[in-house]
Amino acid sequence: MQRRITGDKGFSATTLKSFGHRQGGFASIEWMVAVGFSFLFLVMVSNLVLVQYGQGLVRASVDEAARAGARFSSDPVTSCRNRAQDVLDGVGRLASNIEISCVVVNGQVRATTSADFEGWLPGIPSFHENAVATSGQEVAPL
Repeated sequence: MQRRITGDKGFSATTLKSFGHRQGGFASIEWMVAVGFSFLFLVMVSNLVLVQYGQGLVRASVDEAARAGARFSSDPVTSCRNRAQDVLDGVGRLASNIEISCVVVNGQVRATTSADFEGWLPGIPSFHENAVATSGQEVAPL
Protein backbone atom coordinates (compact mmCIF):
# COMPACT_ATOMS: atom_id res chain seq x y z
CA MET A 1 0.00 0.00 0.00
CA GLN A 2 1.44 3.34 -1.06
CA ARG A 3 0.81 6.43 0.91
CA ARG A 4 0.64 9.73 -0.78
CA ILE A 5 2.44 12.47 1.09
CA THR A 6 0.76 15.81 0.65
CA GLY A 7 1.67 19.26 1.83
CA ASP A 8 -0.71 21.99 2.79
CA LYS A 9 -3.52 22.61 0.28
CA GLY A 10 -3.25 19.06 -1.04
CA PHE A 11 -0.12 19.34 -3.26
CA SER A 12 1.94 16.16 -3.54
CA ALA A 13 5.61 16.10 -2.55
CA THR A 14 6.74 15.83 -6.17
CA THR A 15 4.60 18.80 -7.14
CA LEU A 16 6.03 20.89 -4.29
CA LYS A 17 9.58 19.92 -5.25
CA SER A 18 9.14 20.72 -8.95
CA PHE A 19 7.42 24.04 -8.41
CA GLY A 20 9.74 25.28 -5.68
CA HIS A 21 7.12 25.34 -2.97
CA ARG A 22 4.32 26.87 -5.04
CA GLN A 23 6.40 29.75 -6.39
CA GLY A 24 6.42 28.53 -9.98
CA GLY A 25 6.34 31.45 -12.41
CA PHE A 26 7.33 33.99 -9.77
CA ALA A 27 10.90 34.30 -11.13
CA SER A 28 9.75 34.74 -14.73
CA ILE A 29 9.42 38.53 -14.49
CA GLU A 30 12.83 38.89 -12.89
CA TRP A 31 14.27 36.47 -15.43
CA MET A 32 12.87 38.43 -18.37
CA VAL A 33 14.16 41.73 -16.96
CA ALA A 34 17.62 40.22 -16.40
CA VAL A 35 17.68 38.75 -19.90
CA GLY A 36 16.51 42.07 -21.37
CA PHE A 37 19.28 43.98 -19.62
CA SER A 38 21.79 41.32 -20.68
CA PHE A 39 20.76 41.78 -24.32
CA LEU A 40 20.95 45.55 -23.96
CA PHE A 41 24.45 45.24 -22.51
CA LEU A 42 25.41 42.89 -25.36
CA VAL A 43 24.21 45.42 -27.95
CA MET A 44 26.14 48.22 -26.24
CA VAL A 45 29.36 46.19 -26.12
CA SER A 46 28.90 45.05 -29.74
CA ASN A 47 28.36 48.66 -30.81
CA LEU A 48 31.54 49.72 -29.02
CA VAL A 49 33.58 46.89 -30.59
CA LEU A 50 32.35 47.72 -34.09
CA VAL A 51 32.99 51.43 -33.58
CA GLN A 52 36.56 50.59 -32.57
CA TYR A 53 36.88 48.49 -35.73
CA GLY A 54 35.51 51.37 -37.84
CA GLN A 55 37.85 53.88 -36.23
CA GLY A 56 40.75 51.54 -37.01
CA LEU A 57 39.63 51.44 -40.64
CA VAL A 58 39.56 55.24 -40.77
CA ARG A 59 43.10 55.44 -39.39
CA ALA A 60 44.30 52.70 -41.75
CA SER A 61 42.70 54.47 -44.72
CA VAL A 62 44.70 57.65 -44.21
CA ASP A 63 47.95 55.72 -43.77
CA GLU A 64 47.34 53.73 -46.93
CA ALA A 65 46.18 56.81 -48.84
CA ALA A 66 49.22 58.88 -47.90
CA ARG A 67 51.53 56.03 -48.96
CA ALA A 68 49.69 55.57 -52.26
CA GLY A 69 49.81 59.29 -53.01
CA ALA A 70 53.50 59.46 -52.12
CA ARG A 71 54.49 57.02 -54.85
CA PHE A 72 55.78 58.52 -58.04
CA SER A 73 52.74 59.00 -60.27
CA SER A 74 51.23 61.55 -62.61
CA ASP A 75 48.28 62.27 -60.27
CA PRO A 76 49.09 61.65 -56.60
CA VAL A 77 45.85 63.21 -55.31
CA THR A 78 43.69 60.77 -57.31
CA SER A 79 45.85 57.83 -56.19
CA CYS A 80 45.50 58.98 -52.59
CA ARG A 81 41.71 59.36 -52.75
CA ASN A 82 41.20 56.06 -54.56
CA ARG A 83 43.25 54.14 -52.01
CA ALA A 84 41.41 55.73 -49.08
CA GLN A 85 38.08 54.85 -50.69
CA ASP A 86 39.20 51.25 -51.28
CA VAL A 87 40.08 50.83 -47.61
CA LEU A 88 36.88 52.51 -46.41
CA ASP A 89 34.70 50.22 -48.52
CA GLY A 90 35.00 47.78 -45.59
CA VAL A 91 33.10 50.15 -43.29
CA GLY A 92 29.81 49.58 -45.10
CA ARG A 93 26.84 51.16 -43.32
CA LEU A 94 28.67 51.32 -40.00
CA ALA A 95 29.83 54.89 -40.62
CA SER A 96 28.15 57.93 -42.11
CA ASN A 97 29.35 61.32 -43.37
CA ILE A 98 32.64 59.88 -44.61
CA GLU A 99 34.88 62.64 -45.96
CA ILE A 100 38.20 62.01 -47.71
CA SER A 101 40.67 64.76 -48.53
CA CYS A 102 44.08 64.53 -50.16
CA VAL A 103 46.44 67.42 -50.90
CA VAL A 104 50.07 67.79 -51.93
CA VAL A 105 51.94 70.60 -50.20
CA ASN A 106 55.72 71.17 -50.41
CA GLY A 107 56.45 67.60 -51.50
CA GLN A 108 54.27 66.12 -48.75
CA VAL A 109 51.08 64.15 -49.37
CA ARG A 110 48.54 64.87 -46.65
CA ALA A 111 45.50 62.59 -46.36
CA THR A 112 42.58 63.40 -44.07
CA THR A 113 39.56 61.21 -43.42
CA SER A 114 36.65 61.74 -41.07
CA ALA A 115 33.60 59.63 -40.31
CA ASP A 116 30.69 59.56 -37.88
CA PHE A 117 29.62 56.42 -36.05
CA GLU A 118 26.06 56.60 -34.78
CA GLY A 119 24.86 54.71 -31.70
CA TRP A 120 22.53 51.80 -32.42
CA LEU A 121 20.06 52.67 -29.67
CA PRO A 122 18.94 55.91 -28.03
CA GLY A 123 21.25 56.69 -25.15
CA ILE A 124 24.30 55.11 -26.80
CA PRO A 125 26.71 57.91 -27.70
CA SER A 126 27.81 58.66 -31.25
CA PHE A 127 31.50 58.79 -32.10
CA HIS A 128 33.42 60.92 -34.58
CA GLU A 129 36.81 59.90 -35.93
CA ASN A 130 39.16 62.29 -37.70
CA ALA A 131 42.53 60.96 -38.86
CA VAL A 132 45.42 62.65 -40.67
CA ALA A 133 48.54 61.11 -42.21
CA THR A 134 51.44 62.68 -44.06
CA SER A 135 54.04 61.08 -46.30
CA GLY A 136 56.95 62.45 -48.31
CA GLN A 137 56.35 62.36 -52.04
CA GLU A 138 58.72 60.39 -54.24
CA VAL A 139 60.54 62.28 -56.97
CA ALA A 140 61.79 60.94 -60.29
CA PRO A 141 65.47 60.03 -60.32
CA LEU A 142 67.62 62.29 -62.47
